[in-house]
Amino acid sequence: MTDAIIEALSGLPDGWKVFFLAMFPVTELRVALPLGVAWGLPAFDAFLWAIAGNFIPIAPLLLMLRWVMQQLSRIPCFVRPLEKLSAYGHSNGEKVRRWGWLGLMLLVAIPLPGTGVWTGCLVASLLHLDFWHSLSAITLGEIVAGIAVSLVTLSLVSVGGTQAVLILVAVLLLLTVVVFLRRRKK
Repeated sequence: MTDAIIEALSGLPDGWKVFFLAMFPVTELRVALPLGVAWGLPAFDAFLWAIAGNFIPIAPLLLMLRWVMQQLSRIPCFVRPLEKLSAYGHSNGEKVRRWGWLGLMLLVAIPLPGTGVWTGCLVASLLHLDFWHSLSAITLGEIVAGIAVSLVTLSLVSVGGTQAVLILVAVLLLLTVVVFLRRRKK
C-alpha cells in the first residue's frame, strides 16, 4: 500500500511528497519524514513538511470521525471492520482514560505502528473527548513524534548502512522484549 501511495505521488517535488505521505494513516510522519531525508531534503525541511501534512487531517477527523463511523455502521459490510476498529480504539482508550490529556499526547507521540495522529483522533472520538483538548494533545504528540523520528533518522543516516541496520534490529528486539514482558505481567 505504501508503495502505491509513493508511486501515485512520484511526479511531485519531494517536499510535497512528504506532505501528502504524512496525511495517510499507513504512512503518517513516521514514514514520510525518513523518506524525505532519503530523497535529499534537509532534515529540518522534511520535519516541517511532515508535521504540516500530518496536522491537516486532525481537525476534520476529530469533528467527523464519530459521525462517519455511525453512518458506515448502517451498511452491513462495514459492521465487522468497524467493530474491530472500535475495539482497537477502546483498548488504546483505556490508557488515555487513565492519563487524560497526557495519555492522548503520549499515544500520538510514541512513534510505533498503531499509534499516531489517526489513532489519537479515533480514541478521542470514541471517548467523546473535548475537541480543543484533543486537538492540543494530538498536535503536541505529533511534534514530539516528529522530533523522535528526526533524531532516529539522523542517527541512522550518520552511522551508515550496516551499522544502521544492526542498530535498528537491536532496537526492534529490545522493543519486542519490552512488549512481551509487559504483556506477561498482565
